[in-house]
Amino acid sequence: MKEKKKRRTGTDSYQALLMLAPMMIGFVVFTYVPIAYILRYAMYDSNGFRETWVGFNNFARVFTRDSMYWKSVLNAVILSLGKLVVEIPLALLLAVFLSKKLRGTGFFRVTLFLPAIISTAIAGLIFSLMFAAFNGIINGMLMNVHIISRPINWFGNKWLAMFVLGLASVWNNYGINMIFFLMALQSVPLELYECAEIDGIGSGIGYYQRTAGRRDGSGYDLCI
Repeated sequence: MKEKKKRRTGTDSYQALLMLAPMMIGFVVFTYVPIAYILRYAMYDSNGFRETWVGFNNFARVFTRDSMYWKSVLNAVILSLGKLVVEIPLALLLAVFLSKKLRGTGFFRVTLFLPAIISTAIAGLIFSLMFAAFNGIINGMLMNVHIISRPINWFGNKWLAMFVLGLASVWNNYGINMIFFLMALQSVPLELYECAEIDGIGSGIGYYQRTAGRRDGSGYDLCI
């Protein structure tokens, strides 16, 4: 019996490896190989025809003499924090709604998760067309309801551009966080919900801390 169990375990392991192999090969080829090429080119000074080895001089120039690099880092931090403030609470609220056993929640789960399966490039193309300065859907809608009198150049201003980028990022990624929160909420024992109700914690942060937050710290992990 033990030998049969070992054989079954070995067979299952081989099958699992075979099923994972295509994805892992694609991940290595299209993720780690390009990263290796980028690191290799970062060590050279190239004019498109000739490459000259410069070592870490490119990195030294970026960190010490390129002021635009630090501005881009600051913009990335502002965008990340602003996105976090909106995305995590939105994902939690949607997860709480979907955790209720209501009619049609299956449809809403699929619908709300659909943006997460769209690639970043496609999401960027969608929002660039929506917020285009001329013939953009958003400008057209705002002009039709007489909120604005002329088109807005959304990508001509730093803060407007960051707003559009943050909105696109939230739309493209909230579905994953929603699923994580939903898994945490569904794994909470009913006794915890009953205790929360007895203690008078009906909703809000306290309710989350006594239920999903207490379960596995999912909110903290997603913020990280």
